Amino acid sequence: MSVDAQHAKPLGFSAKLCIHPKQVSIIAKVFSPSEEQKQWANRVIEQSKDNYAFQVEGVMVDLPLIKQASRLLGKGDRKFK
Repeated sequence: MSVDAQHAKPLGFSAKLCIHPKQVSIIAKVFSPSEEQKQWANRVIEQSKDNYAFQVEGVMVDLPLIKQASRLLGKGDRKFK
């Protein structure tokens, strides 16, 4: 199950269907954001309070990445103007 989930994540999947309770922890571990991803998302969300286009760590961030950061932190899509 772990190999299958690890293969699915880079393809854009964000979850897998479980048929047994023992699979839940494996799938949750694979699809949960890393600490580094959470830190990036927090920086993006913090900077997005003033702008919808800016740089984080030298990389351009705009509305689609702000929405991605929001979803990654479990905040859903905030109301963007």
